[in-house]
Amino acid sequence: MSRPTFPDVQLYDWPTNFVCDDIQDYLIANGILNVGDSQCFEWQSGKDKQILIRDSGGFASAVPESSRNNTFQVLLRGAKDEGHKDLAEQAYAICKFLVNSDSFTVNNNRYSQVFMVSDPSIIGRDEENRALVSINFSAAR
Repeated sequence: MSRPTFPDVQLYDWPTNFVCDDIQDYLIANGILNVGDSQCFEWQSGKDKQILIRDSGGFASAVPESSRNNTFQVLLRGAKDEGHKDLAEQAYAICKFLVNSDSFTVNNNRYSQVFMVSDPSIIGRDEENRALVSINFSAAR
């Protein structure tokens, strides 16, 4: 089944909080990720060893958006035919850094704390036999 297209709507126009941009920038600024190793929204085609950070929603709230908890997912993809060990170690390093971070501000957005919603999980392999690991977080603003 092909993905439907809407000529007058682009991905970035969808209603979301774009917390993934903030988290990616925060991880890069603190040396946890390298520029070019991570993407937001979708995988870079054909590239091995990537990290994908994407918004996964949040908790509905009557309080202003700046006070909401935003959820995001970090997906790690390894090189073709490699195991999960290196990805799992990198996933734990990302978890440790984010969960142990004090409040921080990035791109003029303040985050009071980041919580793990799930432990890092090995979710299998993609169609190119690249290992995949997933972690889910909630960011309190």
